[in-house]
Formats: sequence, structure tokens, C-alpha cells
Amino acid sequence: MLAARGLAAHGDPPRAQAARRKVVAEVVREASAELGNTPAVCRASYIDPRVIDRWERGETIGRPRTLEGAERKVRALLS
Repeated sequence: MLAARGLAAHGDPPRAQAARRKVVAEVVREASAELGNTPAVCRASYIDPRVIDRWERGETIGRPRTLEGAERKVRALLS
């Protein structure tokens, strides 16, 4: 959820692959800090890879106002 919200906040993915990786790394670091884990554990165990794949294709959950709204949008994005 945190990664989906973070990626949505960044908007459209940059064209350059290195820039996209930088955004993803930043979002993973932010999510891992929030969860109290390392970025590697967070990426491997808590972030569904489809969230990142879809962001790279330009699909996000938008900017939901509430956590519940974000959860609904992530479920819809991944279904």
C-alpha cells in the first residue's frame, strides 16, 4: 500500500530506466522506514511486483485521500 501510494505521488514514470529505478528505490526506502524493515526485506516481502510493473506502464492508484480508498484502488489495480 505504501509503495503504491508513493509511486502514485511521483506521477508518471520517467522515460529513462535509471531514473525509474531511482524513483522505485526511493519509494521502497520510504516504505521500509515506515514498516521498520530494510529495503530488501520490504521489496521482497511486502511490495507486490505488479505495483511497480504497472507504475512503469503508467498505471497508478491515483491520489486517494484515505488509507481505505488507497486499499480499494490497489485491490482494483491488481485484480
